[in-house]
Amino acid sequence: MMITHNIFSLLSRVIAALAVLAPALVIAQGVETPAKPPGPIAIWPEGPIDLVVVLDKPATPEISRELLRQPIAFGEKGSKDPLGSIRVMSIHLEDGGQTLRLGTDPHPLEATYTLRPAKSAAWSYDLKGVEATWKTENAPADASPDWTGWLPVVDLAESRKALEGSGIHARGFEDFRKPGQLTLASQAALPPGKIRVEVKSSEPIEEFLLGNEAFEAQEGAEAVRAHLLSVDSAGEFQFMSIRTRTGQGRDAPTLAMRYWVGDFPEAKSFDRGQFLLPWAPTPPLKGAKIDSVTPSDVELRGGDATRGEADFFGDQAQCGRCHKVRGKGGEVGPDLTEIGKKDPRERLSAVAIRRAVEEDLATGASRILVEGRESGQGVGIYDAQGNIQPEELAKIKTVPGSLGESLEALEKDHAFLLEGGVFTADLIRTYIEYKRTRELLPVSMRPHPYEFHLYSDI
Repeated sequence: MMITHNIFSLLSRVIAALAVLAPALVIAQGVETPAKPPGPIAIWPEGPIDLVVVLDKPATPEISRELLRQPIAFGEKGSKDPLGSIRVMSIHLEDGGQTLRLGTDPHPLEATYTLRPAKSAAWSYDLKGVEATWKTENAPADASPDWTGWLPVVDLAESRKALEGSGIHARGFEDFRKPGQLTLASQAALPPGKIRVEVKSSEPIEEFLLGNEAFEAQEGAEAVRAHLLSVDSAGEFQFMSIRTRTGQGRDAPTLAMRYWVGDFPEAKSFDRGQFLLPWAPTPPLKGAKIDSVTPSDVELRGGDATRGEADFFGDQAQCGRCHKVRGKGGEVGPDLTEIGKKDPRERLSAVAIRRAVEEDLATGASRILVEGRESGQGVGIYDAQGNIQPEELAKIKTVPGSLGESLEALEKDHAFLLEGGVFTADLIRTYIEYKRTRELLPVSMRPHPYEFHLYSDI
């Protein structure tokens, strides 16, 4: 027994010594342990066609080459069957290769998106989160933000902890200590019912928007650091925006949200799944029934009047807010009561005028055919070239031809939207500012994907 005990004791010592010497033996033999590939600290879409990846170590040239043109599969979380994929179109490295900015195809829907670099675990992300922008104090209203980024939740302390190690966010949180304005924008999902939502901040709150409810601090009034809004929720995502001052204290700013359902006294905290990026497509309500109707079905039975009326005046299409049918509906747009009686060709001619130019080989003169009528001098409101006379053209109402023109028109004329308290002036102003700074300006500074395809594609 003593001999057996000594043998086992000796073996245990040998095994322990080998465990200590093993790394040295491997190095001595010239065999290196494979280095762990870079992994994401944070990954988020900064816009419909922009993706940012912050890595725990610089990206290798191999990873950059692999990611270019690699499909990003998307689908339901946990499902092995993807719904589709988008492509990586361009890559730009920052922070010594530790931050990657990827140009992609547009993200079509809220889903789980997955990149699979070789020799690395899958990189997954979704469209949830909060968009954060910061401007220095006294910056012009139309100036671009000095810092733009993504946060997983509204709570600044929680976001800072979750994003530790990200250089982009370290710079952002440092900016938040300086005098300026911080704006958080998202779409917040609330449970059905009467909901009370509170925002609490260590810095003065200048504005708080949620759905159709809004608060704006009055100039010269005492600073507000907590405010409560009550909203009616059907369980859908509602637009949310919070704007606060920064740099008013020595400590890092804090900001948090909580909510109450009905008269229930216990407050609930928001989790990451309740925030969707402000530009992201909203998913359908849980339990919503979507009928599958093929064009041939509608053509055979001539349409479904009952369902059409329900859709026209329903909460999703909301056509009845602007258009009237049989005396019911709004008065912003034209009355559509008689639209079904029009001949399809008449509907088309209201959008575009057919023109055909025939070359007269004998005289070299052009003859214009306008709606089937031949003319050498012009017909009605048209001149001899088939164009609408300038004085007649001035009488025709037009619509804006771009997003910029639409925002200018909305800025000049939006009194009709304020009637009945449907919208507030603060909400419209914030909407215009958001569209200009976060959509119009970024798009104007980037090539269109098709322009990239035409001139820079390989």
